[in-house]
This record gives sequence, structure tokens and C-alpha cells, in this order.
Amino acid sequence: MANSWILGASLFGMKISLAGRPATRPARKSKAQLKVEGRALDYHFTSDPFEAVKDADIVYTDVWTSMGQEDEEAQRVSDLKPYAVDGENSLLRRSPMRCSCTASGARRRGSGAGCAR
Repeated sequence: MANSWILGASLFGMKISLAGRPATRPARKSKAQLKVEGRALDYHFTSDPFEAVKDADIVYTDVWTSMGQEDEEAQRVSDLKPYAVDGENSLLRRSPMRCSCTASGARRRGSGAGCAR
């Protein structure tokens, strides 16, 4: 999802900040595609979710565990808990609008914050 948001944001002149574990950094191919197409490299990636939502107009989150990855759910929940947009982090208090791709089960929501400014 992050790579799609980066490419889509560049089409509409949006600045986007993404938060996630360092291992989830956006793919290099997205950066290369932006360069080839002459589009701005106007995105920011951080492992600090509070930095990502600072000054955000929208906070978007995706599922933590996709269909077919149920056996990885416990590890993903543990790894991604700091990036939850609800509960203890209260990332939503920093943004007036939230978009979320939801799945069954609250623990499967909120894998990271993608913020459009």
C-alpha cells in the first residue's frame, strides 16, 4: 500500500509521510519510477509514528495481516503495535480525519500511518 500511496500522492501534488518499521521502508522501485517519470520525490518515511502524523490532515492505516497470512498475525501484532492509530498511541488526536482499511478483528487493523498534508 505504501508504494501505491507514494505514486498516487505524486500525481496529485500531495506530500505524504509514512511510518513503519525500518524493514517496511518503501520499495526502491517506487523512487526509481518517480525519477523516470519526472515526478517529485515528495514523501517522507520514518519509524516514528508521531513524527509521521505531525501536521497531517489525514491519517490512513491499512491491515496488519492480510488474508493468507493468519499464521503470522501474532508476530505482526507485536511488531506493529507502536504504529496503531487507536488505543494507547492516540495518533488520531493529531489528525482531523482518518481513513482505514479494516479487516475482521480489531488487532488486524492499523499497520501504519500514511498521512497526506
